[in-house]
Amino acid sequence: MRPVFATVAIASVLVGCAQTVWVRPGATQSDFACDRATCDYQSEMGTPSSSRYDGRGNMNDAIADGIVSGIADGIRKGTLMNKCMVANGWTLQKVEPVTDQTIASQNYKKVELAGLRDRRIACTGEIRNKPTYTALRPHFSEIKSGAFTMVQLTDESLPTVNQSPLLANYWDEGKICVTAMIEGLAVVAPSWVPNFQQLVAENEQVMILMAKRQITWGEGARRQKAIAEATNAKLNLTKI
Repeated sequence: MRPVFATVAIASVLVGCAQTVWVRPGATQSDFACDRATCDYQSEMGTPSSSRYDGRGNMNDAIADGIVSGIADGIRKGTLMNKCMVANGWTLQKVEPVTDQTIASQNYKKVELAGLRDRRIACTGEIRNKPTYTALRPHFSEIKSGAFTMVQLTDESLPTVNQSPLLANYWDEGKICVTAMIEGLAVVAPSWVPNFQQLVAENEQVMILMAKRQITWGEGARRQKAIAEATNAKLNLTKI
């Protein structure tokens, strides 16, 4: 199950060793550029010069006034700019500076996550290939992506009486594969564990309804698709 990343994180502002970025889930680079330009204009118009220098005095007085007023104007403009961006749905989030150690850690996690995914796929594949579940194969999602075909999503037939117990058995066997993956996530990406635990719990409820022949194959596929999309959205916002 591969998360889809859609959150835009743009406009970095360096503060010492820390870094903050403007983020808004689902936004595009074009959205950011438009809001940034609008807020920049509004903050500029809302920040009249605070200079008190009237032309009298010496050069040092003029320089000092320029420095003080410039700092004050910059602070006011920055405050207005931030308020405008927040009003447009953007928030500032702090991110860790990118270092060689950070890159190495991220690469390690990517490799480990790929390994967990591959082992889960292999485990699930072994179960699906059992002759016992031949009758269920037309209804399985694509094993790597979890995607359903349009035919599957629009199948308004109910599981048969014979398919019902097979669904229950298949879920019990397949849950072992997912549980093993979650145990691995607890080590590599513990922040993802609650999302996957919720995914399993919600899919289990769908399977119960299908095994009890209370919803169609198509309804089951549509619900599983929605659950997967919601999980991907949460993973998108959760730091590994």
